[in-house]
Amino acid sequence: MGLQQMIQWLVQQGVDSEDVPDLLASFAIQAYREYEKSRSKEDIDKAVGFARGSIGAGRDGDPSLIGRLNNLGVMLGRRYERTGAMTDLEEAIGVARQAVESTPHDHPDRAACLNNLGNKLESRYERTGAMADLEEAIGVARQAVESTPHDHPDRVGRLNNLGNKLGRRYERTGAMTDLEEAIGVARQAVESTPHDHPDRAACLNNLGNMLGRRYERTGAMADLETTSSCLHDAWLCHTAIPFHRI
Repeated sequence: MGLQQMIQWLVQQGVDSEDVPDLLASFAIQAYREYEKSRSKEDIDKAVGFARGSIGAGRDGDPSLIGRLNNLGVMLGRRYERTGAMTDLEEAIGVARQAVESTPHDHPDRAACLNNLGNKLESRYERTGAMADLEEAIGVARQAVESTPHDHPDRVGRLNNLGNKLGRRYERTGAMTDLEEAIGVARQAVESTPHDHPDRAACLNNLGNMLGRRYERTGAMADLETTSSCLHDAWLCHTAIPFHRI
């Protein structure tokens, strides 16, 4: 069923035309949740189709458009992970850009949109090796961190994302400035995470890995000792999943 046919059918069922975009967005989220359980391509295809429909059926200036664009980008990204189809990744990047461009600088969702765009660009870098994508991903990730309040629960994850991207550029170029910044960002993530938080082990592991790279480069024993301390502390984080503790 095409978009117009679906809209007509919903209206015939008594749905107000102004409510159609929200209803399609709900269908998309429901199908996406089913996909998360089933890993069925049929479910993720449905989610993408409904998400596209929710955007196509919307009106200009609709304040809900940002969230729908973000959702479509996430769903396309998940389908790319499932199938490896570059068309999905390219569309996901385009949608994520549109979400960022549609979001005012003081909008509370801007940081999430920037974070999603950065992750999609990093995925394309992983696939193609294009440095331009990694450079943009780092810039966007920095903006996401800067747009996130210090007490926001997602700040730690965004710091981790920035640190990982800087680590990738260090691997590619060997620039110590990137490694130093990655270590600083990883420290911020650890310092921002309560001791009983389930993500603390992952943050400690990231910091330990970055310090380990610097030890390999400089031979500084202090880095090796702090690396061991980080990994030991990660092991003691009993609220974390085992993968992040070891």
